[in-house]
Amino acid sequence: MQGYADKEESIFRKILDKDTFAQARTDGRTIYWDGLTEMIDYDGEIISAPLDFCPDVLFQHSSLT
Repeated sequence: MQGYADKEESIFRKILDKDTFAQARTDGRTIYWDGLTEMIDYDGEIISAPLDFCPDVLFQHSSLT
C-alpha cells in the first residue's frame, strides 16, 4: 500500500491516513470504508460508494503467525 502514498489520484491513498484507516468496517467477508469513493449508478448519477477489498485478495495476502 505504501506505493500509493505519493499518488494523489489514488483512492487507496485515503486509507493510509490513520484516522481514515480506523474507520474500517467488516461485513464478515471483507473490510470496507463507507462513503470513501464514488460510483455512477444505473441512472448515470454519481453517488457515494464504499471502498472495499476482494475477500480472495485478502486471503491470498494473509498468513498465519
